[in-house]
Amino acid sequence: MRWSAQNIGVDGITGALSAILGRRVIDMTRFTGRIDVNLVFSTDPAPSDDVPPVLSTVLEDRLGLKLEGGKGPVEVLVIDDVEPPSEN
Repeated sequence: MRWSAQNIGVDGITGALSAILGRRVIDMTRFTGRIDVNLVFSTDPAPSDDVPPVLSTVLEDRLGLKLEGGKGPVEVLVIDDVEPPSEN
């Protein structure tokens, strides 16, 4: 896979990583700048000479970012009641 973005902030990085990984990514860096991203990575964890490294390795090597699994705050929408619409 290839991921390219110009002048992206941390909110854009976490949003893109959340979409790529299928999990919520939360920023714990306190970084406020903007960067250009141009990464090539593999989604296959099996190492091979002709396949790029996995995303977590590329993020750490190229951007100095480390992905760590854990629990964090998550926004939740709770619907308490549902009623059919009125016939106005």
